[in-house]
Amino acid sequence: MRDWIIRQKYSLFFFSVLFAALGMGIYFSINFEPGIISLVTILALGISGLFLTKKHKILYPLILLLVGFGYAGIYTHIKQVPILKHSVHNIEISGQITDIDYTESKTRIILNTEKYGNVRISTKDTPNIITG
Repeated sequence: MRDWIIRQKYSLFFFSVLFAALGMGIYFSINFEPGIISLVTILALGISGLFLTKKHKILYPLILLLVGFGYAGIYTHIKQVPILKHSVHNIEISGQITDIDYTESKTRIILNTEKYGNVRISTKDTPNIITG
């Protein structure tokens, strides 16, 4: 197996997307959300590892896992999309409409709530809206 992996060193570029996506999948499958400092550290270690491991190409998959994990975490922090820690089905939400997002396939309403923060509701979900 090791010999087969070593023979693939010229094909590592094609596997890079797979391992980075696997790292992103690992991030989205964990039950907690790492802090931004640890995510930046993981991403920095991954990127620096890409440049420092020229002789040990066998480490590239592990390094790409780190890059994918760090990228997914930082991207979700930038977009401010935290991991939900509660069920979002059959709950009552009251808030103030702050924005309406129009897309080709649906329209989304963004509510500012006290309990849940900013909430995005798709109008395809046909929410029961009470005004007043």
